[in-house]
Amino acid sequence: DDEVLDDSSESTNYLNSRRNSSDMSSVGGGTSMSPDSPHSTGSRNRRRNTLAHKETQAVNRSKICVYLVLFVAAVSVGVTTFVILEDDEVDDYENQFKNFAEEILDFADTNAKSFFRDLKTISNTVTSFGTHEFHTNHADQLWPNLTIPHFDGRTTDFAGTVAGPELYLFSPIVNSGQRGKFQEYARENQGWIEEDLALRG
Repeated sequence: DDEVLDDSSESTNYLNSRRNSSDMSSVGGGTSMSPDSPHSTGSRNRRRNTLAHKETQAVNRSKICVYLVLFVAAVSVGVTTFVILEDDEVDDYENQFKNFAEEILDFADTNAKSFFRDLKTISNTVTSFGTHEFHTNHADQLWPNLTIPHFDGRTTDFAGTVAGPELYLFSPIVNSGQRGKFQEYARENQGWIEEDLALRG
């Protein structure tokens, strides 16, 4: 009888130990989570993938920040350079324009003075010769019947220059009462035509 009780007690203890072992090994639905189980390996892989993804995002954000900083720096340098160069170009343009304007003004002033000086010389010559003819011939009605000798030769040096006119003409104003005598005088005094042809070839 004692042996039967001992065997029964050992069987009961064995069953209890198996039950406790089963309870300890079952977690969340009765599945064992040993370190080498497939579920544990998949969890570690997911954590690794998540960490790698976060690191990749961090690297990409860092690259974007670097690109933005470089872009802003390049734009700033470009704008600053453009403003400085534009100011220099504007100053150079204004200085050149001012210099050219002063040169043109000086040139125009010199040419105008030269032209009026030449015109005054010719006017004095015509007036002097006309006055001399008037007093010599005592002709009250001399004007406009007047011929300036070598007129083309006197004005050739003045005409055709950069500052001067292309041609000087001596053409008195003749009113209707003087027309007949002036036409007769012009027909009788055409020697100046031969002089001009000989001068100009």
